[in-house]
Amino acid sequence: MSKYNIKHLPKSQIEVSLEITPEEIAASYKKTLQKFVGSTQVKGFRKGKAPVAMVEATVGRDRLYEDALNAVIPEQLETSLNEEAKKNPDQRFIILDYPQFKIANEWKGQEPLNVTATCS
Repeated sequence: MSKYNIKHLPKSQIEVSLEITPEEIAASYKKTLQKFVGSTQVKGFRKGKAPVAMVEATVGRDRLYEDALNAVIPEQLETSLNEEAKKNPDQRFIILDYPQFKIANEWKGQEPLNVTATCS
């Protein structure tokens, strides 16, 4: 699980700082790639039957990583809020609006990704 830190802001907002490990990002990338393997049409292959490397080349690594991050960041936010609620039962977090995410560093593969989410 990712490391996280929750900071209370004015107007019932919270700021959650997440540190997402490379392993979590890699697992999300693998899931995303498998989703695309099943749905991408590659010339010369039936839908869902193309080799993974060809699907990766067709879709593009940037698109795959973007989709993987779009999946893992909200998932890790939800996990961290649930974990914090278990630690402090008197404190409940109800997210009313879609969080604003800010990625603090460019992910380079071997380092954790630092993300800040502001929730109201």
